[in-house]
Amino acid sequence: MYRDKFLNGKVASDAEGFVDISLLCTFSRMQSLLGIQLSETSTVSDETINDVADAVQASETLVLSEDKRRVRRLNVSFISYINLLHSSCDLADGLRNSHSIFFCVL
Repeated sequence: MYRDKFLNGKVASDAEGFVDISLLCTFSRMQSLLGIQLSETSTVSDETINDVADAVQASETLVLSEDKRRVRRLNVSFISYINLLHSSCDLADGLRNSHSIFFCVL
């Protein structure tokens, strides 16, 4: 997902980093996993969204929104925090690598 500009944009557009389950269900890989086929004009059924939400509830790495219609990674805020630290570090040599994050935190 980190390389997917579309999804990154969707995550960034939500204050809490959630993405609509109905949007995820339109992706061809999700349609294949769910055994559904959507046309450009069709919408994702509530039953399908509920099925995905039920599966997400069992996940240790995903979190459902309170309305159970959106999902995000559990560590999205942690990643945002690390990225903020990383970008705000004053690195003497200008190198940005994983060791510099730990240097800035310490």
